[in-house]
Amino acid sequence: QSTSITIPRDAVMRYPDGLVKVWTIRDEEGLPVARSLVITADDSLGDAIEVLDGLEGGEVVVIRGNENLEEGQAVAPRSGEEQEDRGNL
Repeated sequence: QSTSITIPRDAVMRYPDGLVKVWTIRDEEGLPVARSLVITADDSLGDAIEVLDGLEGGEVVVIRGNENLEEGQAVAPRSGEEQEDRGNL
């Protein structure tokens, strides 16, 4: 049985061609950088989105400023928000 993964609605980027992505923060050589992941999302559950494919769980997703990120960009997560926004991952 798989565990349901939900993320905040604000983390999801939907594109006109149907592509759905989220930005994650990964530690690369000791620095936090932004990496996008293509996901398959189900309908929203209020302020949350159920992720059917593309996330394993435990990832830190970006919920603010994600529309201006570039692949591999160095980021500075705000303390407290990073932990708070893990939701049910």
